[in-house]
Amino acid sequence: MATQTGTVIRVVSGNFMEMFDFFLFGFYANAIAAAFFPASDGVASLMLTFMTFGAGFLMRPLGAILLGAYVDRVGRRKGLIVTLALMATGTLLIACVPGYASIGYLAPALVLTGRLLQGFSAGVELGGVSIYLSEMATPGNKGFYVSWQSASQQVAVVVAAALGFALNELMAPAEISAWGWRIPFFVGCMIVPVLFFLRRSLQETAAFQARKRRPELHEIFRSMVSNWGLVLCGMMLVSMTTVSFYLITVYTPTFGKSVLHLSSTDALVVTALIGISNFIWLPVMGALSDRIGRRPLLLGVTVLTILTAYPALHWLVQAPSFGRMLEVELWLSFLYASYNGAMVVALAEMMPEDVRTVGFSLAYSLATALFGGFTPAIATGLIAYTGDKSAPGWWMTLAAVCGLFATLVLYRRQERRLLHVAGA
Repeated sequence: MATQTGTVIRVVSGNFMEMFDFFLFGFYANAIAAAFFPASDGVASLMLTFMTFGAGFLMRPLGAILLGAYVDRVGRRKGLIVTLALMATGTLLIACVPGYASIGYLAPALVLTGRLLQGFSAGVELGGVSIYLSEMATPGNKGFYVSWQSASQQVAVVVAAALGFALNELMAPAEISAWGWRIPFFVGCMIVPVLFFLRRSLQETAAFQARKRRPELHEIFRSMVSNWGLVLCGMMLVSMTTVSFYLITVYTPTFGKSVLHLSSTDALVVTALIGISNFIWLPVMGALSDRIGRRPLLLGVTVLTILTAYPALHWLVQAPSFGRMLEVELWLSFLYASYNGAMVVALAEMMPEDVRTVGFSLAYSLATALFGGFTPAIATGLIAYTGDKSAPGWWMTLAAVCGLFATLVLYRRQERRLLHVAGA
C-alpha cells in the first residue's frame, strides 16, 4: 500500500505543477491585464487577458495528438517528464517578461508564447496522468485511483490561493499590481527541480510493458480518425467537468472582486475552501463510482446541475456576501467533484487500449479548448452583454446538457459493443 501511495504522489506531482501555473494566470488576471494588456476600458483589458488565457487551451488538441501519440508509443513515464519540462519553460517565460511599458507589444507576444507552451504541454498531461493511474490501480478501485489526478489540481488551487492571501497581507495592492504578482510564478519555477526528481523515479506501468506491440504514429492517427465519434462524445462528456472547474476556481477571484465587489481576501479564501472541498469530494465520489457504477452518478449530477446552476448564482447576486458566495461555490464544488469523480475514469475505460492516451487527451483537450479554457472570458462577456451578473450559470447549464447527452450516447454505444462481442 505504501508503494502504491508513493507512486500516486510521484505521478500527480507534475499535474500539480501544470494546474498551479494555470491557476496563477487566472488569479492575477487583473494585474496581468494592467502589466501586459493596458487599455482605456478595464473590461476590454480583462477580456484580452482572458483571451490570452484561453489561447493556451487552443494548443491542447495539438499537444494531445503529438505528445499523446508519443506517450502511447514510447511509454507513460517518458511522456510525463517531457510535459513537465515544457510547462516549466512556459512558466519561467511569463514570470520574467518585462511589462508593456518597458518593451511594448513584445510583452504580450511573449506572454502569449508562454501560454501556448503551457497549453501544448497540458494537452497530454491530464490524459497521461489519468491513464497511468488507471493502469496501476488495484482491481475494483480504478475510480478511486484516477480521482487523484483531479485531486492534485485542488492542492494547486489551495496553494495558489494561500500564496495570494499571503501577498495581500504582506504587500500593498499597488505593489502586487506592479510586481508582486510575479512572486508565485517564481515560486512555481523553484519547485520544478523537486518535481523532476519525483517523476524521474517513476516506473513504467505493467499494462504498457505487457503490450506485445506498440502502434506506429500513422496507425495511432488512423485509429483516431476511425474513432472520431467516440472522441467527439468524449469531448462533450468532459465539457461539464471543464466548465464547472474553471468557473469555480480560476474565475472565482475575478467574479468575487470585479462583479460582486467583495474584497480580494474574501474571494481568495472562498477559492481556497473550494479547493479543499473538491479535494475531499473527488476521491469519495471516485470510490462511489466503483461501487454503484459510473453512469448513475454522471446522469444524476448532470440533471442536478441543469436544475440548480443558474438559480444558485442568481440567489448569490441578489445580495452578494462572503457567506452566500461560499455557500453557492461549495454547492457547485459538490456538483463538479461528484461528476468528475466518475467521468475521468469512465472516459479512460471507453478508449481503445492501443491509443488510450492520445484518445483520452484529445477528447479532454478539445473540451477544454472549446468550453473550459474560455469560461472566464465567456462569463465576463455574458455579464457585459446581458447585464445579468448570474449569466455564467447558463454557461454551466449548457455544459451539463452536453454531459447528459454524452453519457446517454456513450453508454448506449458501449452496451451495443458488448452485445456485439457476446454474439460474435
